Amino acid sequence: MSISSLSNNAAFRIPQQDLTPRVSETQAPSIQAGGCGAKPESSPLGDLFKDSFGGAEKGGGLQQFLEGANELLQTLNQLKDLLQEIPDLGGDSPAGGAEAAAGAGGAGGAGAGGAGGAGGAGGADGAGGADAAGASAGVQGAGEAPEGQVGDWIKQAQQALAAAGVPADKMNAADIARIIEHESSGNPNAINNWDSNAQKGTPSIGLMQTIQPTFDAHKLPGHDDIRNPVDNIIAGVRYAVERYGSVSNVPGIQGLNNGSGYVGY
Repeated sequence: MSISSLSNNAAFRIPQQDLTPRVSETQAPSIQAGGCGAKPESSPLGDLFKDSFGGAEKGGGLQQFLEGANELLQTLNQLKDLLQEIPDLGGDSPAGGAEAAAGAGGAGGAGAGGAGGAGGAGGADGAGGADAAGASAGVQGAGEAPEGQVGDWIKQAQQALAAAGVPADKMNAADIARIIEHESSGNPNAINNWDSNAQKGTPSIGLMQTIQPTFDAHKLPGHDDIRNPVDNIIAGVRYAVERYGSVSNVPGIQGLNNGSGYVGY
């Protein structure tokens, strides 16, 4: 049996269809100036630039932006100038305050010093002067005074003697201390009631064992108490300087130096 071609059989013929795509029916992407594709969503920054540079009718936004930026810049410059002036204004006050404080401190120190000096002068009456002497230094060039109360008395006496014009090299502190050690053993109330001076009614008294006439002739103004240790040292040193040239030339010191022993002066 023969089979005829299907194309010749109307019953089996496939109807022809137009498969050509129609442009009007195709979803083609829209083409716009400046690119293709979907339009991006707007943003605040994009809106700012769009409003500022969007054309002649919207160009006023850029002008307003520039004017605002200029005003902000001027404000910042004024603030900078103000901040530069503040340190100068504030600097005067602390400096002035420091100077005033320094002046006040200096005045206070001078007042304290004056009070200390008064205490030293009052030391003629007793231990007050000795305590003030303990805090004072000896006279430069006059040797080192021994530690302790006797050394303090010597240093205070040296200061008074230096103020009266006695040269430092004529009142060596160590030699004064040796005289005191041999004359009174450091006792400001020591008194000799058995030697020839005592027999004449003028016993030797005090640290340097001076008799009253010798003390009165060599004391300094304001140092009038023969039993006061500082006053006694002052008078004894001035006597030794006047008679022997310095306390280091006193016969007792010379005897100690050459090994013959101490003798009274």
